[in-house]
Amino acid sequence: MKEIVNIIMSLGLSNEETFWLVVLVLCFMLWGVTETRFRTVPEYKITKTKDKNEKEVTIVSRIKK
Repeated sequence: MKEIVNIIMSLGLSNEETFWLVVLVLCFMLWGVTETRFRTVPEYKITKTKDKNEKEVTIVSRIKK
């Protein structure tokens, strides 16, 4: 974290630009933490096939946990 702050400060941005850059970095960090903490696991598998009459059929199967 200290390295990120040093890099931001070395860019020589104005106070307002630094503020928005810090907000952007924090949003990316929060997004990453949220993605790793709450991963979604698919519960269903959807496959599309054709029946005897060449009509498209959708098969929905539940994935075992």
